[in-house]
Amino acid sequence: MGTLNINTDLARRILSDFIREEIRRVGRQRAVVGLSGGIDSAVSCYLAAEALGPQNVLAVRMPYRTSSLRRSRSNTRCRSSPSSATAPSATTFCTCETGERDRVTR
Repeated sequence: MGTLNINTDLARRILSDFIREEIRRVGRQRAVVGLSGGIDSAVSCYLAAEALGPQNVLAVRMPYRTSSLRRSRSNTRCRSSPSSATAPSATTFCTCETGERDRVTR
């Protein structure tokens, strides 16, 4: 198998531009990103903060009830977004236009 060469600066710019354009296309300026503790959600949070500005991204830590404390703590290292919250297991938070949070339990 050959080596995959990626221009990471170009890929980052393309992804950030895409996020910004799609959020604005639907008439929004802010985003909520769920952080599971994996690399995918951490990168998504970083790119959203880069695209929209950190003040416009709410990072919600969403650990599964069997997630280890260590894995949950690793989410706090994502400092891209100054706004964050932790959703208890099996609970999500919806951020309304007014900025209020409604608790929704499944």
